Amino acid sequence: MVEVVSDQTGRPTYAPDLAQALARLSGLTGPPAPSGIYHFANAGETNWFELTRTIAVLAGVRCQVTPTSTAALGRAAHRPAYSVLSTSKITSATGIEPRPWIEALGECIEALVGGGVS
Repeated sequence: MVEVVSDQTGRPTYAPDLAQALARLSGLTGPPAPSGIYHFANAGETNWFELTRTIAVLAGVRCQVTPTSTAALGRAAHRPAYSVLSTSKITSATGIEPRPWIEALGECIEALVGGGVS
């Protein structure tokens, strides 16, 4: 059994999608050259419990995933309950519309289970 918090929400990020967005952003030129802070994450939001449960299902892992609260875990580091990043700035600058996190996760699991990543 795995206990995972269900009261922390965010936007998962698939590293190859982030790399593609960064490559596109780094190729932009001015005037003015893009500056400032850009956020990237895949589209949609989920909590850690749902993400973990989805990973288990897509990977075909038989594991009981049980929701719990942040308070019940009693971790020393405090985490925000809602940390969903806005990607509107990077979309505006590059035209990249992040694909859904669950689609990216499926690709990741396929690569890992299928032996595409070492």
